[in-house]
Amino acid sequence: MKRRDALKNTALLLGAVSMGSATALMQSCQPSLEDSWEPVFFDKTQASLLSEIAETIIPRTETPGAKDAFVSRYIDEYASRFLKPEQQEMYLAGLAIFDTISTTRHQKPFTDCELEQRHEVLQAMIDDPTEGKMSPSSVFYRMRSAVNMAFFTSEVGATQVLDHISIPGDYLGDILLSETKGRVYS
Repeated sequence: MKRRDALKNTALLLGAVSMGSATALMQSCQPSLEDSWEPVFFDKTQASLLSEIAETIIPRTETPGAKDAFVSRYIDEYASRFLKPEQQEMYLAGLAIFDTISTTRHQKPFTDCELEQRHEVLQAMIDDPTEGKMSPSSVFYRMRSAVNMAFFTSEVGATQVLDHISIPGDYLGDILLSETKGRVYS
């Protein structure tokens, strides 16, 4: 065998091996659609509550909702990796506030409420006049911010809800709003 053929075969072998590992890596980045997901930071009850809060904030309509984008998984991973212990405690206390208000108003936890009752709980939190870091309104706005960040940075939110333009693309500096279908670009 000539040296050139040996180098070519080695390059092909390395390329095939790296493609196999790259494919495995890309597949591992996709969320599993099975119910075997285990929360890292929250317990299962808290993760379920978080999922229902997120779906109430961004429900599935003609576009995907928060559950479709696995928002609760993102927030769980984010809380476990990047939040300081005092911030983690605030998240846990904030989730408890949702259930406390729900139980006070409807005598059942947030996850057991009907959609209209959930909207009433969220509105009660927004309208609460209490001031401070753990006031219901500040808890709601922090939760809504986390849900929005998780949803709109997900593949589902960025490609199916926002208009997605791959880069590099053409520069169109003066597009009429009517041509954008009223959607924001990701």
